[in-house]
Amino acid sequence: MHDLDKMFEEKIIKEEPANNVGSGAIAGLGVGPDGEPGLTMAQRNKYIAKNKKKAKKLKKNREHTADLAEAKMDSKYKKIMPSGSKPDPYNADLMVWSKTGGHAGAKSIKVSREKALAAGFKKYDYKSGGNADGSVIYGDEYYKDSDGVVIAFASTYGVTASKNRFSVTLKLT
Repeated sequence: MHDLDKMFEEKIIKEEPANNVGSGAIAGLGVGPDGEPGLTMAQRNKYIAKNKKKAKKLKKNREHTADLAEAKMDSKYKKIMPSGSKPDPYNADLMVWSKTGGHAGAKSIKVSREKALAAGFKKYDYKSGGNADGSVIYGDEYYKDSDGVVIAFASTYGVTASKNRFSVTLKLT
């Protein structure tokens, strides 16, 4: 028994990490004479100022795209989508709704599907599947109208209600 304790101490306690960068034993990493050069305060401030302008411009562009998407979405399509649907800020042709957890999302999808059928959408594709162990199953339904607008209903069910996910995506073409 005593040998087992000694072996444990030798193997477990005396082991050290193989790639410990913090010790300074690896040249070329970190800031300093043996590592990457640091920045002066002036260089740092210039970098921050330059990137603030870029970030502001990107934000303005995203907001503009969202406004275009809002204007582009016909009220006919907005009525089909569940409440809380939002235009995708990166793609003016998409409107998205999603919910995670519980079972209420299935009811929202059912109501939206009925509205889509009433508005003239026709089912054109269905996909389903899941994990081999049965812990997750999913079903995706795709509908299209005469204008080529596509609406997708996706449901994923996990082992517990908290793992359920639901989404509705409307894509203008």
